[in-house]
Amino acid sequence: MTLVTALYDAGVLYPSLIRNLLVHLATSGLVAARWTEQIQEEWSRNLLQDRPELTPERLARTRRLMDAAVPDALVEDDQALIELERFEQVGLIQTAEALASPSNYRIT
Repeated sequence: MTLVTALYDAGVLYPSLIRNLLVHLATSGLVAARWTEQIQEEWSRNLLQDRPELTPERLARTRRLMDAAVPDALVEDDQALIELERFEQVGLIQTAEALASPSNYRIT
């Protein structure tokens, strides 16, 4: 049973350990994760800029694996994006508290 829907922002998808944890929460059914192509592009672009040893192909593979692991996460339709903008914004530190109360959140 999924308790909350959470829009994962680029800032929390950038660090691999946090990204892995958040994807795990989604694949475990604790969170209905959401992200957009723009969010995926932003974190991967910034990571490539900061970590020149990584390749675009490697990060594209990571993004494909994320989309495959959480098939409902990628939000493409304009109406869905409008709905996502209404999510309450919480910081990563507040996430555990937010998960205790069912609602919709944007994790930044």
